[in-house]
Amino acid sequence: MVTLALASIATATTELAIAEPGSPPMGALVTALGWTSLTILVHACLSRYRGRPLRATAVVLAAAFSAPLAMSAVRMIAVGRPGPLELALLASLRNLVLGLAATSNRASTTRLTALASLFLILCSSCLVEGAIVLGAIGLYSIVGGAWLALVYWRGLRLIDGRREPGRWPAAPMLTAFALVGVAAGMVALGPTRAAVALAGLMPSSGGTDWDDPDARGGVGDGENEVKGAERPESIGFADSDVYLDTDRPSLYDAFNDMYGEPSKPRKMDRMVALSNQNVAEQRERPAENLRAGRQFSAVRRGAKPGTQGKPAHREAGALLYVEGPTPLHIPLAAYDEFNGRDWTEAGRPRFHTRLVLERRKGPWFRVDGVEPRTDAGTVAHKIKIAGLDSSSLPAPGRLRVFRVGEVDRVDFFDWACDGLLKMEGRTIPSSTVVETEAGVVDPLALHSLVFRSHAQPGDPPLGRTASALLASWTQGATDDWEQVEAIVDGLRRFGVVDARFVAPQDCEDVVEHFARTSRGPDYLFATTAAAMLRASGFSARLVSGLYARPERYDPRTRHTPVRREDVHVWAEVRASDGAWIAVEPTPGYQLMKPPATTLATLRSRLVAACRRLAAHPAAIVSTLALLLAGLRLRREAADAAATLVWRAGLRGSSRRIVLRTMRLVERRARLGGSPRPSHATLRRWYGPMKLGCNFGPDLDQLLALAEWSLYAPEGSTPPRHAGLAPRDLCRLIVRSWTLGRFSRTRTNCEETST
Repeated sequence: MVTLALASIATATTELAIAEPGSPPMGALVTALGWTSLTILVHACLSRYRGRPLRATAVVLAAAFSAPLAMSAVRMIAVGRPGPLELALLASLRNLVLGLAATSNRASTTRLTALASLFLILCSSCLVEGAIVLGAIGLYSIVGGAWLALVYWRGLRLIDGRREPGRWPAAPMLTAFALVGVAAGMVALGPTRAAVALAGLMPSSGGTDWDDPDARGGVGDGENEVKGAERPESIGFADSDVYLDTDRPSLYDAFNDMYGEPSKPRKMDRMVALSNQNVAEQRERPAENLRAGRQFSAVRRGAKPGTQGKPAHREAGALLYVEGPTPLHIPLAAYDEFNGRDWTEAGRPRFHTRLVLERRKGPWFRVDGVEPRTDAGTVAHKIKIAGLDSSSLPAPGRLRVFRVGEVDRVDFFDWACDGLLKMEGRTIPSSTVVETEAGVVDPLALHSLVFRSHAQPGDPPLGRTASALLASWTQGATDDWEQVEAIVDGLRRFGVVDARFVAPQDCEDVVEHFARTSRGPDYLFATTAAAMLRASGFSARLVSGLYARPERYDPRTRHTPVRREDVHVWAEVRASDGAWIAVEPTPGYQLMKPPATTLATLRSRLVAACRRLAAHPAAIVSTLALLLAGLRLRREAADAAATLVWRAGLRGSSRRIVLRTMRLVERRARLGGSPRPSHATLRRWYGPMKLGCNFGPDLDQLLALAEWSLYAPEGSTPPRHAGLAPRDLCRLIVRSWTLGRFSRTRTNCEETST
């Protein structure tokens, strides 16, 4: 059992290494428990064979070892990629260890199992991190020490009574010292070179010179990331603060590609690049959030057909990559003044929210005093800059803590406007990783807040059509947030998204134009929502940025690319506590939902399961019928399985055949309601039953054979009854004394005893 424990611990560590990164460890542990249970079952079955192991043992072990490699070959033929080869080798070694553990009924097999499990846990523990793996290694060390002590104790030969001394294991001792010496020499002579050679052994390990789409180590996530040393504009990300000489597109360029140039561009202010002691080189012009003029025009020329989101190069295919839950709105600029045609960007806030530096596995910055009571929890993201040129920090709204590479100075950041951070005097370098934790709004808690403030000074009044729509949508709203929801829901039902249907160049009231046509790009939806909210007495603003779409998620790289065509405009409304709440008036876009509680998750899964069941009534009825039949015939099914096992093992000596047959008969008697107590012998229990219930002479003959098998000396001849050999008699009894006959015999016995 100690050997099985070693194999089980090594298997659990291997399942943790094979599991998908980020998946809960409980699934891997349950899988390891299943493998271990199967191994124990096979070991228990094979332990009944007192002779040598089966001839097919070596063939079965070879097949188990080759199965994962064969599956990789099949996957290579089917999809063109074999998958991570190091994981396939780990699975092969795991199968070998479990196979050896199942057949560990001899000393040589036991030693092979322990040695293979040691290699398995050493290899698998290098691929996993966390307290569970450390605990598994510690448990393996304890169990391994116990295994060594048991092997040493058995090697003393104190139990079998033999007085001859054991032979000194010279060859194993010399081999062990040689292996230790070779390992020490490798560490002393060239640890770096050896480590590099092992790291680049396979392409799927991440490699040093190779790359593979399924890589889980090395540089990171696949063929593009290994090119980061030569082409930082690809998706190779590193925690680096080195500035690159690049012509990456700014968000202004992305908006122009998506919506076209503004009809009447305003005067643009020149921005001067600021030098910094901590950067290697910075030659590019710091780009502003949207455009250097700090305005967003709601009257545009429209994009040329076929030019939206068309990347020039493969590495410029995405502005950034998001690792974490989606959909996600990433605000980069906010606008709070509107003249009916153009929005003006919001200025720096009058009162600054303080940033506090924290140390937790790197420099993190906490937004001081941000604990809105409307948040239902926090969500973590990693945002990796690829082709975006912006000084604004690409982070979700309601930011709580963040980290930008190894930057540990507060003066690197400043507030561009209320709620939006930027890097002071510089753009964010390509390949930078921004880690964030932000709050998620609880929609139910918003009904208890006050949102109304006052009308914004200088706002143009709504036109006749827009005012009529606003009145019809908000009629009957009881609280502030219900009125906000009415405006947003009305726009989502009313309008049709059409990026080519823009306002005329001479339009001076884009809100009234949209209210009359009900068609336009997303910025007209957001402009109309913000204008209606401000006309209703709410403090609202326009926000532009990027939108991470859930349908773009790539399960192979576990990232969501955000491309040029994912630039987006939405609105925000301010609550009485100063928090800005995002609203999404454009159809086809969704806000992130709060993380579900355990009870809500169980309820949603139960509802989904009920819906799936209701969609397949025929399958449900058939399954229920099979379950009822299985419940009704459970004893017959158990007897059929036991009979098949008996037939498969009907070979060997006569003693073994007789004892197996007697065990089958006792199982049938137990299923039939007449189990033999543990204190009663076979003759004492079945003898009175045979006499009182007319069991017949054949069972009496089996009892005689069973007594011969248990008590007769070796070499004695088995008794023959009616000229039948023990094997033939056992077959006759199994055919005659079925489960149904035992059940009827029990009834007759009860009636006779009564």
